[in-house]
Amino acid sequence: MATNILLVDDHPLFRKGLLHLLEEQDEFRIVGEAGDGQAAIDKARTLSPDVVIMDISMPDLDGIEATRQILSEVPSAKVIALSMHSSKRFVEEILRAGAVGYILKGSVPEDLVKGLRLVIGGDIYLSPAITGIVVSEFTQLLDKVSPEKADHTISPLIRAKFRRPSLSSDLVPRSKLVEGFGDFQQRPLTLVSAAAGYGKSTLASLWAEAWGGPCGWLTLDESDNELSNFVNYFLEAICIAIPEACESTRSSFQALQVPSTETISRHLVNDLDKIDASFIIVLDDYHKIRNKEVHDLISNLLVHPPQNMHLIIVTRRDPPLLINMLRGRDLVNDIRTADLAFTTDETTLFFKKSAGISVDDETAELIMRKFEGWPAGIRMVSRTPNYLSDLGKGLTEVKGNFPMIMDYLMAEVLSNETPRVAQMMVLTSLLDCFCIPIVDYLNELDSSYGMDDISGVDFIGRLKKSNMFVIPLDEDSQWYRYHPIFKRLLNDQSHRYWSPEQVAAILARAEDWLRENYPRTDSGKTVPPVIKDGEHSVIGFQEGLESHSTRPDLNQTIVDPLTNRELDILDLLAQRQSNSEIAEALFISVTTVKGHLRSIYNKLNVNKRRLAVEKAKALGILSSD
Repeated sequence: MATNILLVDDHPLFRKGLLHLLEEQDEFRIVGEAGDGQAAIDKARTLSPDVVIMDISMPDLDGIEATRQILSEVPSAKVIALSMHSSKRFVEEILRAGAVGYILKGSVPEDLVKGLRLVIGGDIYLSPAITGIVVSEFTQLLDKVSPEKADHTISPLIRAKFRRPSLSSDLVPRSKLVEGFGDFQQRPLTLVSAAAGYGKSTLASLWAEAWGGPCGWLTLDESDNELSNFVNYFLEAICIAIPEACESTRSSFQALQVPSTETISRHLVNDLDKIDASFIIVLDDYHKIRNKEVHDLISNLLVHPPQNMHLIIVTRRDPPLLINMLRGRDLVNDIRTADLAFTTDETTLFFKKSAGISVDDETAELIMRKFEGWPAGIRMVSRTPNYLSDLGKGLTEVKGNFPMIMDYLMAEVLSNETPRVAQMMVLTSLLDCFCIPIVDYLNELDSSYGMDDISGVDFIGRLKKSNMFVIPLDEDSQWYRYHPIFKRLLNDQSHRYWSPEQVAAILARAEDWLRENYPRTDSGKTVPPVIKDGEHSVIGFQEGLESHSTRPDLNQTIVDPLTNRELDILDLLAQRQSNSEIAEALFISVTTVKGHLRSIYNKLNVNKRRLAVEKAKALGILSSD
C-alpha cells in the first residue's frame, strides 16, 4: 500500500519538484499540498496523511508550530522537516515539536527517498551533514524523542566485503589487459566502467593477483551511502593493505563531533601520502554509491593523489568524480566495454575451458558477433545444452531469446531502473536506431508514449553514463542502437505499456519523422545518412511498422460527442500547442488538460494527438484547412 504524503512549502516550484521526485516511486502517493503552516494544519486534519514533509520558514505560521498542532490532532502522522537551515536551534526545535526527521534542501534527492523509507519504517532520519553540525546535546535530544531507537553501538564490519572475487577454473586470462597493468599504475586512478556481465570485477581481481603487493579490496553496497559507514569500511580496506595506516584519520573520525568531508579528506590525503610502499585499493560496485559526500571524499583524494596509491574503481556507470578534469591531467586509465568484450580467440578459449568443446574459427566468430563479445552472454549460452550439440546451427537460428540471458538482464539491468526510464528504454528499443531529436519528437504529442519530464539529451546521456548496452553508430555520436540481445529483452516488455495498435502508431510516428528529415533510398527505405555499424546496417523503421498492426481506422463514428472544452483543446492540438501552452491559453492546469486529452482519445478511438486531429478533420469536427 502506498504511503500518503502531504507536501508543505511556501515555494510552488519547489513543491512541484518534490512531487515529480516522489511520484517516481510507486510506494509514495502525494495526497495534498500546502503553502503555509495554517493550510498544512487544515489539510492534515482533512486528509490524515501518513507523512508530512514540512518546511520550517513560512509566512504567518511556521513549520515548527504547524508540526505541534498537526501531531496533536493527527498523532499517527510522521513529520519530516525539509529545510535550508542547518543550525542546531532549528533542528532541536522541530524535533522537540515531534518531527522524526530532518533533511537539508541541499541534499541529493536520494536522501529524501531514503529518509522517507526509514521514517515510515519507524526510524529517525537526519541528513548526514546534520551530524557534523550538532553536538552532544543533539544526541541527548534524540534519546528523548525515541529512546527505543537510540543505539550508538558500532556495528561490526562485514569481513566478506574485503574479500576479492575468486578466479574460476574457466577463466579467460585477458593477457593483454593484465600485462598493461604495470603501465596503468603510473596514474593514480583506473576506472573500469561497463555494463553488467563484462567481467569488470574479474579483471580487477586478475590485476590484484598479478600485482602481488599490498592490496585492499572493498565491495560496496547500499549501506555505504552513509558517509560514516563508507569511511569506516574504506579505512579498514586501507589497513588490510597497509597495517597501522591512517591513524590521524581514525582519531579525527572517533571524535564526538563527526568532522566535515573536507576535514576527513585532508587527514586521509596526508595519512596516505606518508605510506612509503606502493599499494592498490579496489572499490568494487561503486555504482551503488549515490551520496554526494562520498563522491566528494573520493574526488578530494584524487585531486591531490597520494604518491604511492593506485585506486581502481569498478562500476556499471560513470561516477561524478571530476573524471574529465583527471583525464585532462592524464591521471586516469579508462577501461571500457570495447576493452572488456571477448575477441574471437578469447571466445574459442572460453568454450574450451567452460564447456570442454572445441569450436572452429567460423563458429567462434559467429558466437562473438551474435553477442558482440559480451562475456556473460557467451558464458550463459555455453551452459545451454540445447545449443551445444550443433552450436553453429543453433546460434544461426536463434534470435537472442535465451531464457537464462533474459532473466539475467531483467534482474541485473532493467529492474534497477526507475519505471519511467525503463519505459523510455522500451520505447526506443522499438526503433532500429534513435537520436536526441526523435526521442523528443515521440514525447512531444503524447506523454503516455514516454516521459514528458525527461528530454532526449538527458535520456541518452543517462544511457551512456550507465553503460546501458547502448552503442554509438556514427563518428559524431548522434545516433545509437542497443545491443541486439538487450534490444530483444526490451522489445519483449512493450506489451506492458502499449497495445499492438499503439506500438504500430509509435512506429508510424517515427517513420513520419524520418520522412520529414531524411530522404528515401532506391529500395524505398528511409535511412539516416552515414550510419553503418559493422554488419548492422540501419534500415529505418518501416520493417518494424509492417510487423505490427496497422494504424487505427480514422473513419469510425463517434458514439459520445465532444464537450465544448474538449473542442477548444482539440482546436489547440491542431495548432501543435503543448500541454502547458494549452493550459495557459485556457486558464486550467496541465493535469486538467491531460484528463481532457484522455477523454478525447477515448471518444475518437485514437491514442495520440496527431491521430485525434486527423480523425476530427475527417469527421468534419475540425476544419481541413
